[in-house]
Amino acid sequence: MDASFRICLIVEDRYGRPFFFDLVERLKREGFLPMHVSVPKRAIRKLPGKCNPELSRMISAALKIGIPPFDRVVVVVDAEGGPVDGARAQILRHVPPDCREKTRIVVLEYCVEEWICVGLGIPIGNDPVGSLKNWLRKTGGAKADYHKGSLPEFVPELDLNKLRTSPSFREFLDALTP
Repeated sequence: MDASFRICLIVEDRYGRPFFFDLVERLKREGFLPMHVSVPKRAIRKLPGKCNPELSRMISAALKIGIPPFDRVVVVVDAEGGPVDGARAQILRHVPPDCREKTRIVVLEYCVEEWICVGLGIPIGNDPVGSLKNWLRKTGGAKADYHKGSLPEFVPELDLNKLRTSPSFREFLDALTP
């Protein structure tokens, strides 16, 4: 059996933590990621801010101090409709030089809701949250009122093959692959 490949995920907000945990587990179950990839719940952390020096300490601690240290850190950040390269540069500024080889930065063009829209076949436009809310209002059901806390509820419904058409999602998969 392969040794576990441990990853620390740093994501935009606290609601993203359970979403990403459930998503990674599903990706493993369905063969999109190797089973030996390990992203423990406690290893999914909230990004302290794009321009916060605390990020440097978080990355360094994950790669050097953990027992055992993580094999990789993946930072998932929203560009919020701005330049993707600009968001990536904001994060890269806070990655210690000796940690860059083991750190990956994944930038979503808008926010994580864009993945939900792509995975459900909902046209995004330039407002994924608005597009998702409108779609939910039209389709009704238990999730007619979208809120960030409901992110994990969408994981089982996502069409992962559709989701793989998203460049940021493919980048996410690559970042999680040893």
